[in-house]
Amino acid sequence: MSNLDFLSEGSPGTYDLNVLYVPDDRKVKADADLGIGPSLPQAFLEQLGLKLEKGKGPVEVIVIDHIEKPSAN
Repeated sequence: MSNLDFLSEGSPGTYDLNVLYVPDDRKVKADADLGIGPSLPQAFLEQLGLKLEKGKGPVEVIVIDHIEKPSAN
């Protein structure tokens, strides 16, 4: 999952979202049966009304290939 549909359609800005979910690596079949909590895609849909969809697109990347401690001057 890389893009939210509304972001890719031109709604730039900063968003502060609070979503309650259970990470996939912590979920087990028993959790799903007990209703412990939703997965991230389910939480976005249920709590925010946003559907997460996979997508590809350009992203900005900064690569640091070398770093040194500053000299003592």
